Amino acid sequence: MHEASMQDVQPPIRATRGLSKYLDAWDLPENQVIKLPLNSIHQLVHDRARAFTGFLGMIARKPHMSPIRYLSWKDMPEVLKEECWRLVVRKYVVPTNLTTYAGLKTFTLQKIRKAWKDHKCRLKTAHYILHPRNKARVKSNQPKGCISEDWDVLVDHWYTKDVVIESEKNRDRRSKQEDLHIAGSCSFAVHAAKKIISIMTNF
Repeated sequence: MHEASMQDVQPPIRATRGLSKYLDAWDLPENQVIKLPLNSIHQLVHDRARAFTGFLGMIARKPHMSPIRYLSWKDMPEVLKEECWRLVVRKYVVPTNLTTYAGLKTFTLQKIRKAWKDHKCRLKTAHYILHPRNKARVKSNQPKGCISEDWDVLVDHWYTKDVVIESEKNRDRRSKQEDLHIAGSCSFAVHAAKKIISIMTNF
């Protein structure tokens, strides 16, 4: 009885400063845009790249722009993906070259997809409680910023038999993983650009 009751208890949530809001981009006047520094192969470089991907993460967490009720990014309607891209175009300078434009759009939507999946993963980490009997309890603990109908769909998905089994397998695979990402939030392109600047400065 003691073991069963312990499983029903949610783990404590560590207090943090919260997610960055990137208000400099959201509150940007309509007649202004932010320049994106790109390298010769159209990759984002400079520290501004981190702010850009952070802004995309905010888009991924907007419940009306990237709803969590869709179980896969492939299921997300194209009209919503296009709306995400149009918002980026309103806030940032995008290249006029068709190849570069297409590459940046692909990169942008890939980053939003990754941030959207990570967002749902964090929701599960913070709110999911093992065992189907806790489903109603999890549904009633709707996080701030989520739409009720979307939250119910996501929680129902978590407690389906196939998802529970796959989750256990993934947890086991993760525990055996040895090569972890330790490069920080900057991309390898940004690290490479900083290295080049450092070499040129010291030359």
